[in-house]
Amino acid sequence: MKKIAILIGGWHYPKGFYDQLENLKCPDGFEFDTFVVSHRDVDLPIVYQEKQDALNKIDKDTVYGDMDYELYGQRLTKDYLLSKNITIIDAENKYGDYYFITQWLDKYDYNDYEYVCFLHDDTYLRNEFLIDDIVNGTCMTYHVEGEEVWNPNWLMLFNSNAPGSITPRGSFAFLKKEFFKEFGNLEYAVDGISLDRTDEVDTPTNSRVLKEWNNTTRSLMRQFIDRGMLDRIFKLSDEYRISYYMIEAERGLMTPIGVWGEG
Repeated sequence: MKKIAILIGGWHYPKGFYDQLENLKCPDGFEFDTFVVSHRDVDLPIVYQEKQDALNKIDKDTVYGDMDYELYGQRLTKDYLLSKNITIIDAENKYGDYYFITQWLDKYDYNDYEYVCFLHDDTYLRNEFLIDDIVNGTCMTYHVEGEEVWNPNWLMLFNSNAPGSITPRGSFAFLKKEFFKEFGNLEYAVDGISLDRTDEVDTPTNSRVLKEWNNTTRSLMRQFIDRGMLDRIFKLSDEYRISYYMIEAERGLMTPIGVWGEG
């Protein structure tokens, strides 16, 4: 059997997400190995409590609010993750975004996998066929500048980008094995980043605090541009945060951060 690594950036730990993850359809002829690169212990009291505090500021009757209550209504535990055969990798909370991938590659060989599906755990999975459709080439994709197109020679798919930018959001990446042969372990993506949150266990409620970590995605996009390889990277949606397959969060919640935190 060929293998696909599902690589999760572990920080927010919404139980609803891990329940959704379990329902993902595996393509025929493949099997999943699932990993959580953990930047803080799931069993720390702050992990659950900070989301309950945020939920108290959110209207459950809104579309996003209902999703947030679904994701965080129940507490997740390390024992639950282990019961689902998920490998937990304890790692420094040094940098975010693609640095989770670098930390996974420190311990595992990408050559053992045909694909790596990387996603932050503050993601709402809308469709169980996410991986199956990508592998079988039946998903809708867009060029980074917005044109709907399908190119079977892609190396990387991401979910969405911010308006006016071609740079991916760093919370989802579907990568072929050949991607790593071309771009390495992405350690260079954190060059020049000074924000280091090692040993920090709180989630900022201000969207600007972690802004510097967005440079990891800019560094990778610059690599694609400099190598003349924009025909090898595509996105699943031309709408910010939202695709047919998922909705990406803002600092852990579907509800925009300006509602429950600081914009």
